[in-house]
Amino acid sequence: AAAGAGIAIAIAQFLHKKLTGEPVGPLQWLSAGVVVILGTMTIALHNGYFIKLKPTAIDLAAGLFMLTRDWMTPYMPEQERKYIPRRTIMLAEKAWGALMVAFAAINVPVAFLFDSTVWVIYATFVPTTIVIVLFFVQYAMFKSLARRNAQAGLVAAS
Repeated sequence: AAAGAGIAIAIAQFLHKKLTGEPVGPLQWLSAGVVVILGTMTIALHNGYFIKLKPTAIDLAAGLFMLTRDWMTPYMPEQERKYIPRRTIMLAEKAWGALMVAFAAINVPVAFLFDSTVWVIYATFVPTTIVIVLFFVQYAMFKSLARRNAQAGLVAAS
């Protein structure tokens, strides 16, 4: 039921954006594709091993995407972005990509070397908590850097 609901929500969000003319960002394309493909496979396979490996597939896909594309700038306000050096943004993008690949790698031993209860707790809380904390750390750092550079009159190169 959860996989079906996820597929329906992903398709509905995608269609809403298309019908309202809103742009569909690169991570939105990725997440919609992953949800639909892996959700369909979950329903079709109904296999516990596959379910435990899904976070690895999702994190690896997101991580590789984050390592190879300019994905962060479309999600940053222009007022902030113009005061943050492109290299700083690129390094943050690569750090997020590396983190996601690490989550993918760590999920495999946790999924198969520990019992299901440990895996469920890990998969549900550990990556999510780390991502939320690091998001706010990066937000504060970028905000501070943008404010400092704006006050100094330093505009980042495009």
